[in-house]
Amino acid sequence: NTFSRSFPVYLSLSLGPSLALRFKKFLRQPFQTVVRAFLGASRSSLFLGALCSMYYAFVLTHRGVGAFKQDNRFLYYWAGWFASLSIFIEKSSRRMELILYALPRGIDSLCQIIVDRNIMPSIPGLDVTLFCASMGIIVTCFEHYPTTVNPWVSAIARRILTKDVISPHRERAASDPDALKRRRNRTLSTIEEE
Repeated sequence: NTFSRSFPVYLSLSLGPSLALRFKKFLRQPFQTVVRAFLGASRSSLFLGALCSMYYAFVLTHRGVGAFKQDNRFLYYWAGWFASLSIFIEKSSRRMELILYALPRGIDSLCQIIVDRNIMPSIPGLDVTLFCASMGIIVTCFEHYPTTVNPWVSAIARRILTKDVISPHRERAASDPDALKRRRNRTLSTIEEE
């Protein structure tokens, strides 16, 4: 069920940017663009489907074995670790990106569990603070480790962010006016290669 529910979402996420950002290439090579989007959406949907299926299979297998009558919390930790192996279905270039997007949700869940168990008091605005920290991590990776961020996300972020926000390259652009254009062209050529 997870695969069939996530496939249309991933297909639109794969095909939409191709149509919006590389429409000329889509007109030249429509079949290749659609096949690439279909394969990418299939791989990502398979990853999500495998993640859920492996987790449930681990827990249900444990419960199905007659020797284990009672659940233990470590069972769910092991099930999560086992299910996390499904990340190897994705391309290695997407793994860090998935970690960047999943880590904030994991931290938020951990904080909610800690608050629910009365280990830590409820702090007003904690969710906003965690969101800000998460976005800070993603923007830091975007700026200092660009290979960890999808080229589509980089291209869109570069179109949104001004020159003043992208500070490390401001000095270079001031001394060499064409530096920013060359950098933008390298980013766009990286997107077209993918």
